[in-house]
Formats: sequence, structure tokens, C-alpha cells
Amino acid sequence: MGIRLYQTPQRRDDALTIECSTHGETLTINGHAFDLSAVRTQAQIDSDLIAAPVFRQDGDVHVQVIVPYGPDEQPCAHDVMPDYVAPPSLDDYRAAIQAAVDRTAQARLYDSGNSLASYANSTNPRWAAEAQAFIAWRDSVWAFAYDELARVEAGQRPQPTVEQIVSELAPIRWPVNAR
Repeated sequence: MGIRLYQTPQRRDDALTIECSTHGETLTINGHAFDLSAVRTQAQIDSDLIAAPVFRQDGDVHVQVIVPYGPDEQPCAHDVMPDYVAPPSLDDYRAAIQAAVDRTAQARLYDSGNSLASYANSTNPRWAAEAQAFIAWRDSVWAFAYDELARVEAGQRPQPTVEQIVSELAPIRWPVNAR
């Protein structure tokens, strides 16, 4: 986790002094310290020497800094800051997890997770056993997902991609006598 700076040259007469903390995420521009550790996704920083909203991606805070140059100076090279990629939303996670739940049911030839769960009180023992195992698994999947996303919100783990959270879901254990 660190600070990545990108330069944008601009003709102006003011000076620029930048210091980056080596123990944390504090950026000091012309004597004004900005604590960037609270940036989770995107933030606007109140400085006329920061050209765009700062954002966190892959653990690093990305900052586009205006680098002034005087009338007799050559401008520095212009660094292109990568585009901000919004992290997955709660709806993105929900949709992907529900799709994984439904795929698990469909692998047993049920239409969806809801369809499979509806067999919990079936008079067919095999269907009832599959539904009960599925319901227990589905509940543990959602409990795990919400616990992990709460850990992200609390800063206890980096925000996973949708694919990562789906890959962390426990596999279902079907009843032995089912199919």
C-alpha cells in the first residue's frame, strides 16, 4: 500500500514541494499534509495542485499532481494516470453469489435455487434431502459472504473482486444417497 504520483505539467509561477510518508499514506504538498489512509474508493482533495480526484486501486492511492513550470523551464513529462475502476458494489456481489447458488441447483437439474429449496418438504425422500442440504449450504454461503463484506467495510480485508468472493464460497455437500 502506497501513494502513486502522476505528473501533469502546467505553466504557472508557484512552487511545488511534495513529500510522501514512508510510514503510512500522508502526502504533503507545499507544507499541507493530506492523510490519504481513509480513501477507500475515490475522494476529492482540496488542493489546486491536485488535478483530479484521488482513488485507491489495488491497495495504492493514485494522485494526479500538477507540476508547475516557469517561463524559462521545460515542462516535465506528462504521466497518464490510469482510469479509475469502481470497485464492485453490493449489488454486484449479490448478483454473482445468487448466480452461483442457482448454478449449484441447476447442476442437479433444478430450475434455480428457489426451485430446489421448495422441495424441502417433498414426499420424495431424495428431493427433500437434497433441498435440506441445499438450504443449509445456501444459508452458510450468504452468511459467509455478508461476514466477509463486513470485514471489508471494517478495513479488516482488502475488497475482493466478484470472482474472488465467489471462489471463496464453500462447496456444497450433497446427501450420500441422493443421485
